[in-house]
Amino acid sequence: LASIYESKGPARKATLLKRLILSKMNDEQNLNDFLREFFNCVDKLKAMDLEIADDLLSILLLYAIPDSYESFRVAIESRDELPKPEVLKIKLLEECEARKNREPKHDDAMFARGKCQSKNSQRAIENPHRKDNEKPFKYKCHRCGKVGHMAKHCRSNPAPQSQQRRRNTQMTHQDCYPDKTSEISLCIGGRSILKWCLDSGASSHMCSNKEMFLSMKKMKRTLSLANNKSTEIMGTGTANLEIPGSDGTRSVKLHDTLYVPDLRSNLLSVTKITEKGFQVTFQENVAIIANQNLGTVMVAHKENGLYYVESPTFIAATAES
Repeated sequence: LASIYESKGPARKATLLKRLILSKMNDEQNLNDFLREFFNCVDKLKAMDLEIADDLLSILLLYAIPDSYESFRVAIESRDELPKPEVLKIKLLEECEARKNREPKHDDAMFARGKCQSKNSQRAIENPHRKDNEKPFKYKCHRCGKVGHMAKHCRSNPAPQSQQRRRNTQMTHQDCYPDKTSEISLCIGGRSILKWCLDSGASSHMCSNKEMFLSMKKMKRTLSLANNKSTEIMGTGTANLEIPGSDGTRSVKLHDTLYVPDLRSNLLSVTKITEKGFQVTFQENVAIIANQNLGTVMVAHKENGLYYVESPTFIAATAES
């Protein structure tokens, strides 16, 4: 009876439209329940002779899901055409089921948590600039090599180059033991091998390894991170990304790359890549960077919800992005 005599006037339409547009799912909410409520609202509007275009419905649904689905959202938006709402609904359910079968992951490329097996007294170093309610900084200062503070808060004089080299050569895999949540760097034989992570949220390429720069101009700016912390930008220039392929090593020059020593991963900005005429296509387990002239330039593989360029297939000749 309620459905028969329910109002179909402008006020009812406005209420349903408002509910549809402002609907937002949280991570604790059941996806099936959310989708049922979303499409129930759509059906009620159809019954009132108010049909919403499929593309608009798909966009509303994409931005109603939690931020933890950011990789899924970017993959859908990178397609030539948006899927129909019913197709998108099925893909969302498949993604949700796949996530249940995977280990928990953290979708923050800017600051991955790392467990250090050698927990010594250096962990107790207090940062005088830290507020009482802030968590201690868990990574090493690139100036003095101690854990617990950033370089801009370091009170030590820069270590002599001989001591720094000796400290670097004494590093083992225990100094950088990544958590399962997001494996950002690997330490093998005393050398840190940093991967490049595709980041749709980064406005610039960023590199933490000074040796990767072909040229650099010194600068000093503060970079705000996604976890409400900040770090220092120490320079900008052209970084050289060497990619092994079947026909040898190729170089990709990354112009206007920021030098950020405290980052735990090098970042490839999707925005900068697309500005140069390249297309980034996110698929289930890989992301492909290509353009019409060069074809596929590089491939990033999905690890714990993030896409890393480590040893991709490189088909084209030297490309500049």
